[in-house]
Amino acid sequence: MQLNQYRFACGFVVSCLAALLLGHPVLAQDGVFTIDEGDNHNILYRDGGLAAHVLVTGAGKKSRVIFSFPSENSGVGVWFDVHSSEIQFKAKGQPSVVKIADGASPALEIRFELLSKELGVRKVMLDSVRALREFNQGEFGPRLAVLTNALELIKTAPPGLRASVESRAVSRQALEAWLSAPYRKRPQDGAAVFFREAPGFKGGFHLEIVPLQGSKLVRDSAGLLRLIRTGPIAEFALRARVDFKALTPLDSQRVLNERGHACVASKGALLEDSRRNLSNLSYREKFLAGSWQYLTYFGRDTLLTLRILAPVLSKEAVAIGLAAVLDRVSDLGEVAHEEDLGDQAVYRRVENWVGAVKKTGNWESSVKMLDRIRDPIYDYKMIDGELFLPGLARAQLDSLSPGEIKVFLSSPSLRGGTYGDVLSLVCGRVARLCEPYAAAREQGQTGAQLASRLIALKPDQLVGDWRDSAEGLGGGRYPLSVNVGLASDALRSCARLRELAGQDGGGPDTAAWERLTTAWESAHEHFLVSLKPAELRERLARFFNEGGLGPDESRALQGVRVGSMTLKDFVGGEGIPAPLEKGLQFWAVALDDKAAPIPVQSSDIAFSLFDAKLDETSLRARTALFALPYPVGLATPVGVLVANASLSNRPGDYALFSRDKYHGAVIWSWPLTIVRSALERQLSRSDLGPTTRRTVREALSGVESGEASVGKLRTSELWSWRVSGDGFAPAAFGVSSSDVTESNVVQLWSNLNLAAECR
Repeated sequence: MQLNQYRFACGFVVSCLAALLLGHPVLAQDGVFTIDEGDNHNILYRDGGLAAHVLVTGAGKKSRVIFSFPSENSGVGVWFDVHSSEIQFKAKGQPSVVKIADGASPALEIRFELLSKELGVRKVMLDSVRALREFNQGEFGPRLAVLTNALELIKTAPPGLRASVESRAVSRQALEAWLSAPYRKRPQDGAAVFFREAPGFKGGFHLEIVPLQGSKLVRDSAGLLRLIRTGPIAEFALRARVDFKALTPLDSQRVLNERGHACVASKGALLEDSRRNLSNLSYREKFLAGSWQYLTYFGRDTLLTLRILAPVLSKEAVAIGLAAVLDRVSDLGEVAHEEDLGDQAVYRRVENWVGAVKKTGNWESSVKMLDRIRDPIYDYKMIDGELFLPGLARAQLDSLSPGEIKVFLSSPSLRGGTYGDVLSLVCGRVARLCEPYAAAREQGQTGAQLASRLIALKPDQLVGDWRDSAEGLGGGRYPLSVNVGLASDALRSCARLRELAGQDGGGPDTAAWERLTTAWESAHEHFLVSLKPAELRERLARFFNEGGLGPDESRALQGVRVGSMTLKDFVGGEGIPAPLEKGLQFWAVALDDKAAPIPVQSSDIAFSLFDAKLDETSLRARTALFALPYPVGLATPVGVLVANASLSNRPGDYALFSRDKYHGAVIWSWPLTIVRSALERQLSRSDLGPTTRRTVREALSGVESGEASVGKLRTSELWSWRVSGDGFAPAAFGVSSSDVTESNVVQLWSNLNLAAECR
């Protein structure tokens, strides 16, 4: 499906309060701001049509400068051959815009001070942000193999077949340039000028490495470029640009509503960073997921952000985000997880073509895979997007008048049909996903036989919910997030959408939706892990002995107090702290392929705390996990952990969920807000007894305390922790050499604190 982005921006207006978008777009003039995390210096620039995130790391094995552009999610990266822990270069002054020629896209220039004697250029990449991300994480091998194989196929192909491929913009020259970006030396200033034409596009990627005062650029005997210091003050510049169509910024004043702006103004710096970061990712075509690594549409991220931030977002912003999701829904009712644009879409088609030729040897049929080579490709591997969407749609339609609801549901979607049709598709999929479990329960099935009818990852996938890393679910197939909380909410929301749509709602009738909802309210039972005090003591002792803790960490964690007792005393058999007298219950992060619980705690149980009808016994048990300190529960002085494997009895879980893993014993910004919002929702109930209310209030107090302790990291994607003295201190994720990746300093759903602080 081909999207006409501006047509969408204007078309959806009619469906959601047209007057908001009838005027000409107001271009944002956000200028530049910087964020420092560890050794990473981030420069975020947006002014009119030019937007970029420049990441500068001037020391260590990750010495690099990366330019990420929202335009087709494209990037320019330079990695330097520097291994010293000392800073070898640093950004100097503000970025500037350099006009190249009439009609050409402007370049963004960053100037640097060269502090070392010389600086070797190890790698230059002109490619999609996805490719730069893979290279940065040491995962470039498969991509390199695909491009190399494609080049070999073209070299050895008969002339007629070669011409057929090259007519679709995949030529030998294009692939050679893709594998190694070509450059020339500019005589007048000694600069190295790189250019790669994007396949299927007249234009592409540009980079200039320009020696300035006190430096020169030379090519050594191995053919590598080196910046050489020649004076007491040495400088160089990098100029990067891409020729792809720019997105249209949504003016920063039009992202939030009056309530949101007033709240930010009243609380000042506390929320200004979040407002600024959210604005930086807001465009009239769509919201971007995160920067620098995810400068494209992500369905789940958009939905979750809109659902939580809706009270402080403008109607225009909600309309843009919701339509972007609806326009990308598949014919099966699946929500698109991510879109591949530009050179990433080209790469995906080349990858499929190479695989087909090698498997079948049939060039003539396989070459058709290269048609429309730059069209977006949508990824539907996730299973949680369609469970998030009904809740957002229900909330938004509930805020409209009957006339506005009718206009919205009858408005045309860019994927075909109306928005009402799209919602029916999605709710139809929700019903199909949930029916097998409900039917099995009605048939009297129990245990693993019944649990195997829960919603599982797609057969060919290792990921499917927000924990989309290899370790995120510990190898699980049935995620807690999807099956407990999200499924029930989607079912209730689809029933409400049918009511709002009247006879046009389609799908199951009200009684059928109620039947499904009733069955799924018991799904949490399959994830429940119950440990008696003796088992709890045994598992904690094993964690302290085998968990890979350093001496300082072990001392600090054994000194953690639960009630009136330290964990060291508890493990030593000196008694049982009052909160653990009956043992501990928690809900597994997932079920494995045999539908057995993977005994790792996770913050995902918070999704179920949005249910205002949850009974008090269940509420206290689930809330306790956010009040009990790590390693017993999920609470730390620097925020709520998204996973805790300290009580697992599975070999390897300590390593799978360690604090250097993306979804391990770390703190993510948006789940922190989810937990806080869910607890606040429970406290708003009038039917809670004093014991339950006290339990929830104590947990909320701890969450708020941890949230307040991390300073500017609060708006980062995630952070880890370290032991400082006998306590915890926050640590930027990605700074430690053992961290599997790095955090995005600007992430769409990391700004949910705007809603939490502006209630």
